[in-house]
Parts: sequence; structure tokens; C-alpha cells
Amino acid sequence: MRGALASFLKRIEQGDIPTGSYFLIESFDRLSRETEMVAVNLLTSITLAGIKVVTLVDGHEYHAGSDAMDIMRAVIVMSRAHNENKARAEKLRAAWADKKRRARETGEVLSRRGPAWTKFDERSKKFVLIADRAKIVGRIFDECNQGLGITAISSRLNAEKVPPFVKGSDGWHQGYVLTILRSPSVCGYYQPTLTTNNPGQRMGREADGDIIENYYPRVIDDATFYTAQDMLARRNKRGGGKGRRGKTFANLLLGLGLCEQCGGTLILGSRANSTAVRHFRCYQQSRKHNCDNTTRYLATDVEERLMFFLMRARMNEDRSAPDTAALVVKLAQIDDVKRRMETLLDQLEERVPGVAERLASRRDELTILEQEAAELRMGIERRTKTRGDEAIRNTIDWLSVVEGEAPDADVYLARAKANAMLNDLFDFIMPADGGIYVGMGDRFRWIGEDMMTFDIPMPNIEGTITGKELGDYRGPLEFADETH
Repeated sequence: MRGALASFLKRIEQGDIPTGSYFLIESFDRLSRETEMVAVNLLTSITLAGIKVVTLVDGHEYHAGSDAMDIMRAVIVMSRAHNENKARAEKLRAAWADKKRRARETGEVLSRRGPAWTKFDERSKKFVLIADRAKIVGRIFDECNQGLGITAISSRLNAEKVPPFVKGSDGWHQGYVLTILRSPSVCGYYQPTLTTNNPGQRMGREADGDIIENYYPRVIDDATFYTAQDMLARRNKRGGGKGRRGKTFANLLLGLGLCEQCGGTLILGSRANSTAVRHFRCYQQSRKHNCDNTTRYLATDVEERLMFFLMRARMNEDRSAPDTAALVVKLAQIDDVKRRMETLLDQLEERVPGVAERLASRRDELTILEQEAAELRMGIERRTKTRGDEAIRNTIDWLSVVEGEAPDADVYLARAKANAMLNDLFDFIMPADGGIYVGMGDRFRWIGEDMMTFDIPMPNIEGTITGKELGDYRGPLEFADETH
């Protein structure tokens, strides 16, 4: 039970409705659309609380003293209302099922209401793109795939006074940006749904058959869409969205930086009377709480030690980007087919006609997709080696933006991507005297002043990791298994 009726019943239970009050309803189908037993139980619970119920359609009154004839009358009226509602629902369901069938077979539009970046053309009876809004949607996906989160994307749109899609809205909101990024309609897809209304549960929707392709005009390609889904999942996993970023995403260690003494979060600060000389410092010490580490780690020194990792990650991404995008799409298609197979298996247990044939077809489709994915993986490994020169040039250009040496470029976008890459590579980054520690699963590395790195198994440390514990564990470093 939801809405005003649930609130009314709660007020009765709390004694807020005086005994002898009247509860006016048009007819019993306005009281409940459930079965007669449920509706009668609801009616009697109200009347036994001293509330009089009046149905306006016939002017009849029901109260705590109503006799058996009144109860029988109520049951008959409720039964008729329930059956009429059920019949109307079945007709409506059949009408929508027929509309969905025509949409799949002929491309007919079910409703004139479409995504906010489209409008319905009365002449063609199809949806068409609103050019300026489609461009904004494309931008949102581009920025997401560059590493920006929904907060940063919405903030940039608001800062540039980009008109929001929702009429009367006070600007762009994170939730709406996320809705756009999650919507397959940007690829032209429409997923018909059925409303679920199980007793005791909130109303929801579930997929009704396969997705209809080319229902809406396409804004972005599948690779861009699925790359964005992957980026969103990775940001959620690594706790994206926390902390301040400023105008140029100054803190590359966002979500990663740890204090070497207490293991707490590092924050970015600047020296007195200077915004150019930035440093990392312990947040706990800055508020005089459980840490006395007053060391300031120069941001340029820390970033310099991380540039090799960023360069390697960026080059690998650039080399394999075309094939990786295709693989992302293929893996998403595999997941989609598996989900549909699970639904078909449930229907098979319910003995729904024709399901066995559809399930067999899905199995064949899955086999083909998995073979194609395996071929793409092999192709990525082969072709990555042939794109070296171009990848190097692109990486050098990108790193110059990250380091602030390209004033006309979008520094925020480049540094946001750098932060996203670091979050994918490492579990933590801990500056210490003469270098930094970086954690990677069951391993960690020490990067010293000579830029030499040492790969070391992570010690079995209970609780907070500190720089002293890592230093004691690694001991003196005499050999390097990787240098740069």
C-alpha cells in the first residue's frame, strides 16, 4: 500500500483520526484493486477503528455496526470492481503487446514521448535528433570516457551555462548526467518493459522481450557506450567522486595518497603566499588528530616519479584502443546474451511455449560471440606492437598537458584521466623520504630518487600500512628488476 491511503491508515493506527469521522471514496475500486478478501479486510479494519466509509457512487455507508447484508453487498460490489479492473488491465496489456509486436516488425513508434535529445516528427512518424542536444550527449560520454565523474561533468556544464534538457531545471545535476550515461537509447535502442506489482514490494519494471534496435536515432556508437559503462563501474569500485578537484584537477593522488606515518589521507596544499608551489600533507595532522607528521611532499617531485607509469599506461591504451573498444562491445554483448538465457531458463521451467528453441538459438549466439571475443584478444596482442611510433607521439603530447606545459589544452580533462589511470594501476601511493611507495594488490614498489623501481611482495600487515613498516620490510635495495 502506497501514497495517501497508506498515510491515512497510519494516522488511524496512531489515533490521529477521531472516532466517528467519515471516509469518502468514489467506489470500492478506489479503495483497493486487490482481490475481494484483501479489500474486505481493508474495509473492516477501517470501520472497526470507528471510521465510517461512504461510497459516493451509491451513497451507501459502512460502519462498525454494519450487518451481514452490508458485508455481502460490499463483497459483491468489490468483486464486480475487481473483475472489471482485471478485464481492463488485460485489454490494455494486450493492446501494448500488439504495439510492441508492430514496433519490432515494422518499426512503428509506440509512443510520441522519447529521450530529451529527440523529438517526434509528425510527417515521418519517427524520432529525430535535436542537433545541439545530441552534441551535448556526445560530450558527456567523451568526458566520462576521459576519466571525469558525473559531478565534474555536471559542474563543467553548469560553469559554461549549457542549457539543461529538463524544462524549469536549475541546471545540470549528477543524477541526470548518470541517467544519460546509463541509457541505451543513446545508441538507438529501446527496451520494452512490463510493470511488476508484487504484494509488499515497490512497483518496478522488467524487460519484455529483446531490445528493439534503431528505434531512436543513434547519438553514439556501441563502443563509446560500453566504454562509459566500464568507466562508471571502475569509478564506483575505486570510490570515485570524493574530494575537491579545482579548476585544473590539481590533486593527481585523489583517492590514493596515504600518509607514511598514520596511513591517513593526503591532501593538497600550497605554501604561504604561493599557489604555484603545491605539496601533499597529512589531513589528520592538519586537524591535529592522531598524527604529528608535518612533512610536506612537493607535488612536482611526486608526480615526476609517477610519469613513467602514466606514460606506459597511456601508450598501451593508445596502441590497443581500436581493438579494445571492439572487445568491450563484444564482452557486453556476451553478458547481455547470458542474462537473456537466464530469463529463458526460468521460462523453460514454467513451460512457456517456444522457449526451448529460443534458448538453443541463444546458446549458438553465445558460442559465436565468445569465439569472436577470443580472436579480438589475440588481435590486440599482435597489433599493439605495430602502433608504437604513433602511440609515443600521442603520449608525449598528452603528458605535456598533464604537466601543464600546453596552456591552450584542456588540462582538467587530461589530469582527470591521469588520476583515473593511477587509480586503475595502484591501490595506494605513499610519498616517503627520498621516494614513494605504490601498492598493487599483493605487491608494492619503491621508487627512489634515481627513478629506479623495485618490485616487492606486500608484507602481511594487520591494520594500517605505514611507510616505516614497508621500509623495514624491504630493507636495503641492492638490485632492481626494472629500471626507467
